[in-house]
Amino acid sequence: MMHRQTEIHRNHDQPHGKITSSNAPLLKAVVLIVGFFMTGSNRLSGSETNTSEQPKTGAAKRVEHPESGRPELIDEEIEIDRIDRGHWAYRKITDTPPPDTGESDWPRTTIDQYILSKLQSQSLSPVAEADRSTLIRRLSFDLTGMPPTTAELSKYLHDDRVGSYQRLVDRLLASPNHGRRWGQHWLDLARFAETDGYEHDKIRKNAWRYRDWIVDALNKDIGYDQFITLQLAGDILLAQETTLPSTKIATAFVLSGPDMPDINSQLERRHILLNEITSTVGSALLSLQVGCAECHDHKYDPISQGDFYRLRAFFDRAIKLKANQSNSTLSPDADRAALSQIHPRGDWQKPGPNVSAAFPRIANPSGRPITDEIHPRLQLARWLTDPSQPLTARSIANRVWQYHFGTGLSNTPSDFGVMGEEPSHPKLLDHLANRLISHDWSLKDLHRQIVLSATYRTQSKPPLSDLSLIHI
Repeated sequence: MMHRQTEIHRNHDQPHGKITSSNAPLLKAVVLIVGFFMTGSNRLSGSETNTSEQPKTGAAKRVEHPESGRPELIDEEIEIDRIDRGHWAYRKITDTPPPDTGESDWPRTTIDQYILSKLQSQSLSPVAEADRSTLIRRLSFDLTGMPPTTAELSKYLHDDRVGSYQRLVDRLLASPNHGRRWGQHWLDLARFAETDGYEHDKIRKNAWRYRDWIVDALNKDIGYDQFITLQLAGDILLAQETTLPSTKIATAFVLSGPDMPDINSQLERRHILLNEITSTVGSALLSLQVGCAECHDHKYDPISQGDFYRLRAFFDRAIKLKANQSNSTLSPDADRAALSQIHPRGDWQKPGPNVSAAFPRIANPSGRPITDEIHPRLQLARWLTDPSQPLTARSIANRVWQYHFGTGLSNTPSDFGVMGEEPSHPKLLDHLANRLISHDWSLKDLHRQIVLSATYRTQSKPPLSDLSLIHI
């Protein structure tokens, strides 16, 4: 049997342990089998393996809880080592110069140089560009969710001036329908619904306000960093700046998932709701399945149960529940008496040690602490959008690519962990993430770069002349 860290999670300078396209299915199957036999909150212990590199378990940690004075005690929490940090998703974003593709005149943007370079390495050539009728339909559906009107189609097909395609792109990005189309993708990540879910499924009368806020924010292209910050801490910013009346609405992001206002135990409701919020923040913003550590340490990724509940602690005081009432937004310190605690085995009735809010250790190599000067949730938002934090930009860049092409550069957009797929073009993914950050986190700029590329404009199927060569 092999341990997650010793065989699967090696650094890229140790090729025998790296997942490749040829060995990934077998290795992942073995890991799943091993994981099935793992019990308790810890992974395989040293006595259960014969590998030379064993997981490190730290001594019990005691940290005084700032409110209750009770000690924070986490026994044998798995330490993060260099093998963990060597995983591609946790490395710093690097923006290498686009590869040299010779004298080819095919590339239109830097994106094409990365794509063409890989094609050339496999003695392949890109397919031809789609016709103008196909391109305007593709662009219209991708950027606005609507087909072109007859008049729009005729106008574009008869526009022979230089730059007609770029003008079409700019017009569609400026359309009010752009925010509606791309808002739908985001609302899916936010688990948005206009009802509570579960058996009673009561209507949320004000859910539309968050939906409209998303549409408006995307149309205004406020910047993905601000987009995230307002959805995590808009209520805090509202308290500091009263001229921003709509910012609190944005925090419905974390409360858009299913809820049970009529459940008998409001403590159980609170536990389920906070765990769901924590899981969503991890998967939607960081592309990490932190929710797997709700009941025990993550079986494959370096995320402990302590990491999960420290991330949950950012939201513990922001919610004050009332029976038979839905919560639509967060409020600063709505429940000052709330304690942040680990729940062994995820049991809401058996709270364990107290914990304090902290960033997930695997994504925080510098050990950046939470200070007393700024509200913790605002610190979370600023940490997520810090250019030195690689997961946030990689995650959204991969998602934008996925929504345009049907498949992300990493085919597991919500799981960049060791059980996810490595990107097919890692340098291109970093290039897109870097461009997003350097261009004020503008999503419209990222869209523009992708749809202006020759890669985006290619035919989606071989021409009929090529199909005639295929014998059935």
